[in-house]
Amino acid sequence: MGTRAFALFLLSCGLGSACTTIQFSESDRYQKRSNLDVWHSSLVFGLIEGEEPIDLDANCRNRKFKTLTTEHTLGASLLWSATFYQWRPIDVSILCE
Repeated sequence: MGTRAFALFLLSCGLGSACTTIQFSESDRYQKRSNLDVWHSSLVFGLIEGEEPIDLDANCRNRKFKTLTTEHTLGASLLWSATFYQWRPIDVSILCE
């Protein structure tokens, strides 16, 4: 019973965690195509970045970015709750001109 209750607790924490999509755009139209799709993560309740910050200039090769999208999916939220909010993966997509 204890293992089942713990599994239900983790599932409810994961489902209760927000799934969000945030988009920063330099254009009026949303485009699905992306120049770069990467995972980025944060640690210790989001206080520490897991990787180096994403450099838009380097990834766009000195071109202007059109859209930067960060997405917290249900699967990522479940992983976040399974690690007791110590590791949070984020999907990042960048579209350059």
